[in-house]
Formats: sequence, C-alpha cells, structure tokens
Amino acid sequence: MTAVPVDSNQASFVFQPAAELFDVSGYHFSLGRGYDVAPDGQRFLFIRPGSAGATGDAPPPQIVIVEHFLDDVKRLVPTK
Repeated sequence: MTAVPVDSNQASFVFQPAAELFDVSGYHFSLGRGYDVAPDGQRFLFIRPGSAGATGDAPPPQIVIVEHFLDDVKRLVPTK
C-alpha cells in the first residue's frame, strides 16, 4: 500500500514520489481493490485468507453482508 503526497496549492497538481505505507502481501485482492477504509479514515480493513481454508481441511470462512438491515428489523418487529 503506497501513498503519494500531492501539493494542490500550485497552478497544477505537483506529485511527490510514492512511499510504501505497509506491506499487503498475503492479503486477498479480487473483484476490485479488496480493502476498505474505516469511516474515520484512520484504519484499513483487508481480507486475508484463513489458515484452515488454506490447508484444505475446512471450507474458507465466509462473509455475510446484509443490506437494508433496519428495513428488515422494522418489518419483523412490530411497533406499538
């Protein structure tokens, strides 16, 4: 993961050389970038293959994403 400092105070952007922030080898990247940034901008979330799935003795872990969660709660839980 790299960062590129940019100076936008000039008539055009001035880019500085890229600097490595941290090593991301060993993390899973597919269907796009394979990571996300926390809402506060202070952390990254990466997908890393699990050791159990890598050995073949167990299925790889799964991530379940629930969209419109609050709509489902409102539908399932009666209000007074």
